[in-house]
Amino acid sequence: MIYNKYSSGIDRIIDIFLPNRCPFCDDFIPYNALACDACEKRLPLTEDSCCPFCGRAECICADDILYYSRCFSAAFYVEPAITGIHDLKFHHGVNAAYVFGDIIREKLEKSGALNEIDCVMGVPMSAKGLRRRGYNQADIIAARIVKGTQITVLKGVIERKYSKVAQHFLCAEERKKAAAEQYYIGDGDTVKGKTVLLCDDVTTTGSTINRCAQLLIQCGASEVIAAVCTVGKGIG
Repeated sequence: MIYNKYSSGIDRIIDIFLPNRCPFCDDFIPYNALACDACEKRLPLTEDSCCPFCGRAECICADDILYYSRCFSAAFYVEPAITGIHDLKFHHGVNAAYVFGDIIREKLEKSGALNEIDCVMGVPMSAKGLRRRGYNQADIIAARIVKGTQITVLKGVIERKYSKVAQHFLCAEERKKAAAEQYYIGDGDTVKGKTVLLCDDVTTTGSTINRCAQLLIQCGASEVIAAVCTVGKGIG
């Protein structure tokens, strides 16, 4: 059983009215748990099987210019991780964000990278997309990773234009072009000279997170470290 180290008595009370559920199978779990035993064992963790620099199962470091220096991930984008990500994105299922965020936090601590980070931010949503969903799952992940630290959580550094076409309908080249057109600099002065942890829920081709990292470097960030909950297995 994966437990929430930040659970409190309030969570116990909430559980009476809104019983806690596993984000991967929807089974009931204790108020202070994040996932059930069965799903914990089934999670397709990336562990040390991805390139530490580009973050891919099949390294793409030689194929493109990468604007982030390292990439930390929790799991591959296969079941039951897919269900957990969908619960997070469409049903505000924060348990999945907490599970993946805690795994990434542990990797950052183990590598020593957590001590290098000055600020953290999630890959932004468009204003229209944010109004529709009501929250940005990448912001939830970012906040969880640095919970209890002095690392500043930023918003508004990078902005995104609204697009009617979802990224998952696009091929690799189309995604790269779309990312270049949709993301732009907002309040960029806040990252000058700083090491930024850039977070997202899913990366497949890596176009989105690389474009946002590029913009952060243009804003004067000294380094961008990427953190993603799930990574497409075997996708370049």
